[in-house]
Amino acid sequence: MRNGYSLVEVVIGIGLLAILAPVIVGAVITSREGRPQAERRQEATTILNDTIDSVRSVRERGWALFAVNGTWHPVQDGSQWSLVAGAETIGNFTRRVTISDVYRDSNGTIVIAGGTRDPSTRRVLISVSWNTPLPASVSTEMYYTRYSDNETLTHTTAADFNGTTTSTAVTDLYDGGEVVLASGGYGNWCNPVFTDVTVDLPKNGTANAISATEGIIFVGTGENSSGVSFARVNVDQGRPPAAVIAGTFNGYKTNDIFGDGNFAYVATDNNSKEVVKINVSTTPYTEVGAFNGYGSTDADAVFISGAYGYVTQNRDFRVFNVNTMSQVGTRTLSGRGTDIKVVGNYAYVSIAGAARELEIVNISNPSNPTISGWADVNGAASYGVIVNGTGTRAYIVTGADANQPELFIINTESKSGSRPIIASYDTSGMDPNGVAVVPGNLAVIVGDNAEEYQVINITDETNLRRCGGAEVNTGIRGVSFVLESDGDAFSYIITGDSNSELKIIGGGLGGAFTGNGMYESAPFTVGYPVAFNRMIWNATIPSQTAFRMQIAVANPTFGSDCGTATYTYVGPGGDTGTWFDTGAEAVVPFGSYGASYINPGQCMRYRVNLLANEPANTPIFRDVTINYSP
Repeated sequence: MRNGYSLVEVVIGIGLLAILAPVIVGAVITSREGRPQAERRQEATTILNDTIDSVRSVRERGWALFAVNGTWHPVQDGSQWSLVAGAETIGNFTRRVTISDVYRDSNGTIVIAGGTRDPSTRRVLISVSWNTPLPASVSTEMYYTRYSDNETLTHTTAADFNGTTTSTAVTDLYDGGEVVLASGGYGNWCNPVFTDVTVDLPKNGTANAISATEGIIFVGTGENSSGVSFARVNVDQGRPPAAVIAGTFNGYKTNDIFGDGNFAYVATDNNSKEVVKINVSTTPYTEVGAFNGYGSTDADAVFISGAYGYVTQNRDFRVFNVNTMSQVGTRTLSGRGTDIKVVGNYAYVSIAGAARELEIVNISNPSNPTISGWADVNGAASYGVIVNGTGTRAYIVTGADANQPELFIINTESKSGSRPIIASYDTSGMDPNGVAVVPGNLAVIVGDNAEEYQVINITDETNLRRCGGAEVNTGIRGVSFVLESDGDAFSYIITGDSNSELKIIGGGLGGAFTGNGMYESAPFTVGYPVAFNRMIWNATIPSQTAFRMQIAVANPTFGSDCGTATYTYVGPGGDTGTWFDTGAEAVVPFGSYGASYINPGQCMRYRVNLLANEPANTPIFRDVTINYSP
């Protein structure tokens, strides 16, 4: 057995002691300081929670009191809290409230780098730190937004739309208040007002045909071929207009008439002169040509477009040259053609006595017209057709039917094959003789029995509904609509009243039609800067029309009057060249854009742009709700 330790063992022992000594010493120190450090952390956590409550209290008092970037600490002032600049020392602790901007990407997600500043969100970092017994801290990160105080501005009534109109009008024709394109300023289509202007036409025949352009009305008479064939009535642009008979022409029974500048074309019952061309530029009026459609069948309807005329003789659809009055081409219809309208390269013919009530004739080659499309509405015979200016909708009326509607809207976007019915309307006992489509997405139907003058709201093609009407107990034989260059709109009707066959009805929606109108709201303010967050709107946008919006947020130029502010209108992304034109909801851009746009701001206006290809249609701006946060 050996006594003592070898040198190697001594060296190993010393090495182990060198390694373990710091650990043992640290453990002793930690053991002695662990309790105080835990106590510091507990105290700091209490201060942190109290700070969270005080910051929240400041936020609830108002966004403007809270949303200022920097380092702060809370101070109680009576019963309220406020933020004071700088960190604060509380005994052994230092607390900081750091408020900073928040940035979001295009999807609205908060990002660390890049993105767009969101002026309605703030990042709040609250920290409580200490240095003894060991340096440490506790902290929390929170995000605050304005949206806890959401308010809304809603415009939906005619009284709400008290801004500036440019080629637009504020009405209450549809749902109590809306903005539409201006399209006539004399009256209200849905509340027909018969002017005191009537014309007693020369006797012998019965008024049964009408064709009107601005300033001129041609009225044809039937039932007697030896009397007056038609009368030209001149009307001025008065309110109401003055109407006088400028001249007449005798010798034919008139089944239909078309006025074209210096000439009138009369569809007659004369077997060798189915269409007679009359020079009406000078008096007395003179016959300057006639079209012989062959056979002994009367001419039923006539329409002139450019160098060609179109006439129906029972089932024969004929094309003739208006200069030579000679036939160019012909096509057989499925039934008797009762009315013709031409738009572009197509003629739309209402049909009686056949399964089809509408046929579409391709007239791009006048010498060889062909039937390209049709509509079977399963109704009675059709006696009138109107087509919109783009040829995408045809409106036909049929005879009274106890089991079927009488007004039909046909989709004619395609001109080939069977065309679908979009909508229909029952005239409730009226036997229609004619139809017109007037500005404001309205159809006027005239006829005999029941309510002889009916105005139908066709804005919503899934829900046609009556918006007005009037009784004319002597019956109405035809209707023609004119929108004057001064903005007034009238429908001219011919009736069975023997002493005043021609009557004039004022209509319209206000102002002259331009196809491009603007409405700008009045300035809105709550008296101090707020953040405008979202817009939600409701608009009806018929085919061939468009609707779009922009918004402006600004600060007053002088004092607090928003009427002095300069407004820069923007769309998506804050771009002055963009518009909100898709969907029905939009995020209002935050930040500064253009010359004067700044959101948050004190003053706000919005504007809407209404567009249409023709007076008969208009988009309808019904309401808007704008969300904002103080």
